[in-house]
Amino acid sequence: MATAFLFFLVSAPVAWGQAAAAPPTAEEIAAAIGRLGDDSFDVRQKATEWLWQAGPAAETQLRAALKSTDPEVRTRAASVLDKIRFGLRPDTPPDVAILIDQFRHAGSAALRRQALTALQDKGQWAVILSLVRRETDPNERRNLATAISADAGKLLRPLLAKGDFDQAEQVLELTAVNEAGLTQLATFLLLTQRLESQIEAVRQRLAADPQEDEWRRLALYLRAKGDFTAAADAAQKAGDALFAAKVLAESGRFAEAAVAAQSAPKGSGNRSDADAFAAAYFDLARDETQFQRTIELLKQAANIDKIADKPQPIGPADPFGQPASSPTAASAWRLAEALLIAERVEEGLAVLKKTHPVQAHALLMRQHRHHDALEFVGVTAEKKLDRAWLDSLPGGLGDVNQQLSVRFGLAAQVARQLRELGRIEQTKQIAETLRAIAAAEGLNGFRWSALATLHWQLDQYDEAFAALEQALASGQQPASAFTGLARTQASLAAAWFTEITTRDPLADRKAAIAQAIWLVTAQPPAGKLPANWRDLVERSAAEARKLPQGQRGANLMLPADIIRVRGDLPLARKLYEEGEEDFAAATRQAADVAAALEDWPAAAAKYGKLAGPDNSDLLVVYLHGHALTKTGQEKEGKESLRLASLTALAPDVRYAIALGLQERGLKELAAEQFEIVRRTALPDSSISVNAAQRVGNLVNEEQPQRACDCWRQLHLHILNSNSNFLEAEGYLSLPQIMHKVRARAALAGGKAEEVAAELERCEKLLPGDVRLTVDLTPKLDGAGLRAIADQVFERSIASHRRVLEEFPGSPTFLNNAAWICARAQRQLDEGLALAERAVKAAPDEGSYHDTLAEVHFQRGDRDAAVAAARKAAELSPENKLFAKRLKHFQEDPVKTLDSVNE
Repeated sequence: MATAFLFFLVSAPVAWGQAAAAPPTAEEIAAAIGRLGDDSFDVRQKATEWLWQAGPAAETQLRAALKSTDPEVRTRAASVLDKIRFGLRPDTPPDVAILIDQFRHAGSAALRRQALTALQDKGQWAVILSLVRRETDPNERRNLATAISADAGKLLRPLLAKGDFDQAEQVLELTAVNEAGLTQLATFLLLTQRLESQIEAVRQRLAADPQEDEWRRLALYLRAKGDFTAAADAAQKAGDALFAAKVLAESGRFAEAAVAAQSAPKGSGNRSDADAFAAAYFDLARDETQFQRTIELLKQAANIDKIADKPQPIGPADPFGQPASSPTAASAWRLAEALLIAERVEEGLAVLKKTHPVQAHALLMRQHRHHDALEFVGVTAEKKLDRAWLDSLPGGLGDVNQQLSVRFGLAAQVARQLRELGRIEQTKQIAETLRAIAAAEGLNGFRWSALATLHWQLDQYDEAFAALEQALASGQQPASAFTGLARTQASLAAAWFTEITTRDPLADRKAAIAQAIWLVTAQPPAGKLPANWRDLVERSAAEARKLPQGQRGANLMLPADIIRVRGDLPLARKLYEEGEEDFAAATRQAADVAAALEDWPAAAAKYGKLAGPDNSDLLVVYLHGHALTKTGQEKEGKESLRLASLTALAPDVRYAIALGLQERGLKELAAEQFEIVRRTALPDSSISVNAAQRVGNLVNEEQPQRACDCWRQLHLHILNSNSNFLEAEGYLSLPQIMHKVRARAALAGGKAEEVAAELERCEKLLPGDVRLTVDLTPKLDGAGLRAIADQVFERSIASHRRVLEEFPGSPTFLNNAAWICARAQRQLDEGLALAERAVKAAPDEGSYHDTLAEVHFQRGDRDAAVAAARKAAELSPENKLFAKRLKHFQEDPVKTLDSVNE
């Protein structure tokens, strides 16, 4: 015994000192466990401490020691296991040990969550995972895992960086207790080539013990793989009919999807759209009988037959009356959507006219049915469009205030229509009527803001700025108020306006608004951009340079951003670089501009400053990798790209990366990332269908069928009650684009009958669509399908002629008809007359002179084409396309078509 004791005392300190550097061997662990029952307390204690230091490596043998016949061994082994189980280590800080103790012994779930949150704040992820992993109550373990799943990436990144995929998978498996965690695990398995083995493992578990959760997991794994057919088979066994319906629809099995959708229980909110989905699926399955039956169910739910053609405002409820089934706007909208998605436009319009008049009017306009649209809103050539007229407009379903808002929006839309049709006097009448309402019932500036947007769309700039001034005076915040005029640059315009008015509180607000808007407008009309705009921006930069360090960089961003919008990238880069010293966002912008200028070494260096291990912006990490590859540092670049992709496991994070890549012109890289999101995000989730839409947009030229499959996901997703197109015309334009792309695919395959059929469906949705005509007519001619090309052109020009018969002064339709003639290279004499009338009606519109140039060019008159193109460029000096087109007319052979439509 003495000899053994001496051996232990000599050997143990070496092993203790090496425990952190190298895992102890099984023999060392067995020897230590043997000392737990030693006669000497010191030996027993040192053995206990050594095993505690060894940690998880000793677990298996410690568990075996729990069966020892020696009570001392059992007690000490249990004590060490308990500490290991709850993440307590010899070097655990005291405050962390207290929190672990609170978690272990807390008397309530709330106190345990409190301890877990505190551990998260301290970054004790290994401890947290140990605590969650050791939880024996399945429900509590699920709750704990859900609580930490959002922050799991903080633990994953260092594991992924060093290539410890096994440990990373364990972390993700632990947090895969809900669909969000499961999608992240599926993404990880896909990116690390571990998906196939896990699919097989799930199948083996299902063969032994079929569980609905496992079928759902298998379905999600198979979707991530891209095997939608097998995913649909698995989803049908997951015990969730609506989930099954959506996966079946992704795989194109619409008849089965419809049956699954209608079998879903209707009691919960997420099942309320089942009939609408079923109707769409039955339509796609070409089951007209079942489609009509399902539409009848939707009509009954909406009580559509009880709604008058022009419903009156809904008054206060009778407190003594019996509850009655009343029509609702939501159920009527769902019915209309189901009809529109099935391309039953007339039936959908009949519903919308009763319940959603703004959308009904918009669809009539988009179909070039302007007579019907004006008849719907009670407008004739002699009608005075005053407040009495506005009050007579259909207001949809809702109370008095809601209906007034609907009528206000509808009237603004009618004004835009009348302006397009050349009825300027009636357009002004509506604007004056809306101005009076805004003045009397401003609603905190929102109606003034809407009026400003209308004036802007009518090219009435002074009136727009005056209305926006009123919106701001009524309390609306600049960033919100500027949105209708500056759109994506609204925040920049608001910031410039704020700088002006902060520097000079007495500054003319309307002039400040005008300056801010024109500075951020990429292509302002001639004479609108301040001639001294560079001086204005340089003065802003000079003021920023006077500020103390810590404020200087942030304030240099505004002039730099303005310069960037104006297209002077070298100067913008200079200002961003000035701000880098004390503002990290300036480094990001400077890197972006360096990349845009293809200065890849500078871009790589700047992205590299931001792409450290603590940076949560994975787009920067990805861009750093891309920039490194451009400099020839392939290995380092690919490693950065790999780390960014592996870390961006949450679909919304990956979507943001893909969007950033697309915005920077990296379309192939973006398409790859969008495709991963499409397959790994939950089926029919917003993030999945948005990614699918982006994939379709990026690949439709090379892979038209794949693009249509992607767009169809978006088309069906609109049926969810929490989703709709921002613009009503999307219900017509999206399916029209799908048919157009299918026609193009059929054209490439030489399938003339299929081409004609798809184009006929396009015509029914959007009669006379300009883009379709000018895109496809030359392609049809080139493919030898002259008869089909003639038919497309004749239908389109006939649609425009019908409008011009009733509204001969419409500059929009005169120009569009002329453009159709020119780009289709047909009826050029008529096209010339139309273009000249358009230019006469709106002589300051640069695009109309550009159309006139195109007509002259197709007629073989280069000199006239160049003269008209020069006029277009003079009217819109910031328009780079007009400059490019002028060069085309000057240098290319006459009667050729350039790539303007692309």
